[in-house]
Amino acid sequence: MPKEGKKKMLKNIKEKGYSDIPVADISNDLFKIDKYVRALCTFIEKCDTPMTISIQGDWGSGKTSMMNMMRETMKKTVCPIWFNTW
Repeated sequence: MPKEGKKKMLKNIKEKGYSDIPVADISNDLFKIDKYVRALCTFIEKCDTPMTISIQGDWGSGKTSMMNMMRETMKKTVCPIWFNTW
């Protein structure tokens, strides 16, 4: 995201509050969770055994945003399977 776009987004957040629209990719990471996203992606890519990973948290805590960032980061190496348990 261009610097001016990010400034405008931050200004809107300060004036209106946080949106519950999930972040689409890591370039829009306003909460600086990219180090966790990258660490989990590295673990997944280097793991030799089958695994199941669950991302859990309260409503609005960033689960979908984290998954979107992970999907974008690993799109060339991993094919994630998403399902909604509701």
